[in-house]
Amino acid sequence: MTSGRLVAGMPYASLTPMPFDRFARELAEYAGRAGIETFELELYPELEEEHVRNPRRFAQVTPRRQPPRFEFAPQVLHLGWPNRLGLIVHEIGHVLAPEADEDGADRAGSTALQIPITYDMRWPGKGLQIAFAPYPVLRPATIEPRNLPRI
Repeated sequence: MTSGRLVAGMPYASLTPMPFDRFARELAEYAGRAGIETFELELYPELEEEHVRNPRRFAQVTPRRQPPRFEFAPQVLHLGWPNRLGLIVHEIGHVLAPEADEDGADRAGSTALQIPITYDMRWPGKGLQIAFAPYPVLRPATIEPRNLPRI
């Protein structure tokens, strides 16, 4: 797997991907704060292609599966902290409220974590989730990520 093909004209924060283990620790920090102690995380190859076709498409989660499974396009590693946090809060919202639509997932995640989500209108359509909170002190990784990007 690559680090993700970037879509021309989209406001990625960096052309160089951040380390996947750091992203895994970010997700683990906020999942833990929401009461989700175990989960699976994967950089999902099919989402890489979907993201190229639809630049807002970065993630999906299987909330009813135990443990829940978070799948992200490799391009998420090129986003800045506010957009990564917005996506993390949103996907956690899907786990907390599996019947919710997209706006309901935003509300569920925002309520549980006390982090409001707004939309970054530099991205097409509705925009991309964005949230603002100080960067957390991250604990060591406790999960075994799969499908690590080749760099």
